[in-house]
Amino acid sequence: FPSHDRAKNLGEREEWIVSSVVSVWSRKDPASASRYALEMPEGPQKTRALEQVGQVWGGKNRQEAMDWAGKLQAESNRKAAMGGVVQSWAMQDSEAALKFAEAESDAKFREQLLDKVVFGWCFKDRPGAQKILEKYHGVIIADEVGLGKTFTAGEIINSYRKRRQRVLLSCPAIVTGK
Repeated sequence: FPSHDRAKNLGEREEWIVSSVVSVWSRKDPASASRYALEMPEGPQKTRALEQVGQVWGGKNRQEAMDWAGKLQAESNRKAAMGGVVQSWAMQDSEAALKFAEAESDAKFREQLLDKVVFGWCFKDRPGAQKILEKYHGVIIADEVGLGKTFTAGEIINSYRKRRQRVLLSCPAIVTGK
């Protein structure tokens, strides 16, 4: 596992590997994985790691994960971890996760939480997720690897196409050749 100094200079593939390891580590010992993630240098990799810990821990014990996320000192860390917890919560109890996200007072963070709810909801109830997309003007923002976004997005895009509605799909250039 890379040291924190080495983690500053990871490439995209290595970042994905670290994120995957943190996810697996979180399944076995979320408290230990969270300590590692919190010691990482500031940046997108740390954010992803905290989201992973929050998501996995939230799937095991939502209340414990929320308590952990709520106690994080840095606002960016707290929001990343809480986003992961809310996403896993939406996979288990979509309505409750939606109410939690809608009650968030910070408008920008509320939108981020709603994206997490929609993404989590897609695993449980695609038609329900589509209703939320329509309520919030049809936006999905997702960045984790291997969670079924392509299939889910394809299903939702297909339903829009059947109704002859337009869809804008935006993705990184690296993905367009695959």
